[in-house]
Amino acid sequence: MNPPIPVITPQRWILNKADWKKYEQSVDLSGVENFETADEMVDFVVQQVIIAANNSIPLSKNVQKKHHPVPGWNADCEKAVKNKRKLFRHFKKYPTVENLSALKLARAVARREIFKSKRENWRSFISSINSSTPTSLLWSKIRRISQKPTFGPISALQIADNSLITSVPEIAETLADSYFENTKCASSYPLSLSDQSFASGNEDLNQEIT
Repeated sequence: MNPPIPVITPQRWILNKADWKKYEQSVDLSGVENFETADEMVDFVVQQVIIAANNSIPLSKNVQKKHHPVPGWNADCEKAVKNKRKLFRHFKKYPTVENLSALKLARAVARREIFKSKRENWRSFISSINSSTPTSLLWSKIRRISQKPTFGPISALQIADNSLITSVPEIAETLADSYFENTKCASSYPLSLSDQSFASGNEDLNQEIT
């Protein structure tokens, strides 16, 4: 299994927390008419806008996340797929017989590399399983192979009065109460047409038997 790759998210301006009055006051465009070329003027305006934004708009934090690559994907697969895409773009510009043959060959090479990598990854996964492998780790690997997302525990829950619940027992109790209310409401619904016809059919059968 490919190890997770750490990815640091870039900083972004949090626009909903910006102080727009301070931003308007911070933008200083005095002297913009003194530049000789349009490029110098544009650079000056962009610089002033960035300075004003840094002074009045907060930035988000750099968060390090773990990116889980596709199981079985390696450098050979990436190289083959890139070559296939390159030849496909070339074929779209110049649709000749030679370019079509080269594209078909690149597609076959890419399929072969991907199949080879998946087979080796599956063999490695099977060989890593033994009697002492935890069930949680086993299912985690299976989800990654099937490319199904994994969901972590619920850390917070917003209830009807817009307040947040962060306690795990309170979250569980709230979800249980909501589930109970929904099932209670569903059980109070009248019989559907199919249920009513089924019930009436049973009554007719009982009358014929008696």
